[in-house]
Amino acid sequence: MMRKDMQMKTLNFSYFPTTTLLLDDNQFFLRGLALNLSSLSSEVLTVSYADPIRALAAIKNEFKPTSFLYRALHDTDLGDRLMIEEVYRPERFQEVSVALVDYLMPPMSGIEFCEKINELPIRAVIMTGNANLAPINKAIEAGVVDQMILKNEPRFLELLLKTIKLGKEEYFEKLTQDFIKHHSLQMEPWFNDPEFLKVFETLLKRQDLVEYYVVDHRGQILLFDHHGHARLLLVTTETALKNFSQYLASSGLHPSASTMSAII
Repeated sequence: MMRKDMQMKTLNFSYFPTTTLLLDDNQFFLRGLALNLSSLSSEVLTVSYADPIRALAAIKNEFKPTSFLYRALHDTDLGDRLMIEEVYRPERFQEVSVALVDYLMPPMSGIEFCEKINELPIRAVIMTGNANLAPINKAIEAGVVDQMILKNEPRFLELLLKTIKLGKEEYFEKLTQDFIKHHSLQMEPWFNDPEFLKVFETLLKRQDLVEYYVVDHRGQILLFDHHGHARLLLVTTETALKNFSQYLASSGLHPSASTMSAII
């Protein structure tokens, strides 16, 4: 079941373009699928495999201790210098958030493949044109497979795009919750505030921002647009903002009203 409401529920510690893994032993179908997805959305990055053994080795390799998200999960504070170094490493985009897997493949089925990546925070989706759906439904009930999409579905590509977006959202939500739990963090109220999240989502869309990182959970967020241009968002309370304005004035600095209003 796909979540209808895609509105942000909480702020994630990081969010950036990730990769969707395509796995199908039909090379013709595989090439066509990758081409169609990339032509329909510039935000969809894919990597294709016709061999499940090779795909499994590749996907496991992305979750080694040197990956950005693994380090972010286990380090309470990456530090400003290290954070800047990390966010300019293109390898972070190779993190796989969604796997679109064919049902029938040699030497292992799609369900068997999904079982082997079940411990990873990846949305596992079975694509099938097979008439016998019972094994897939059973795997979904068992939590091995997250979703099934029929290849002959008239809205096949549309459903895949929605699934990729949903999987990416779930991916960062899961990692954020694991981070908070792992470090027993007490988050600021705005982190889950619906009004702030609505404003933040609007900001992302208007400024064409596709990537962000919470540098400091007390209120500093580093953002990037499609061209890699960086912005820093400072989140604070009205009282703190007034104190900051008074501090600047006492220091001989007089920020304009537009500058101050840009700070949330």
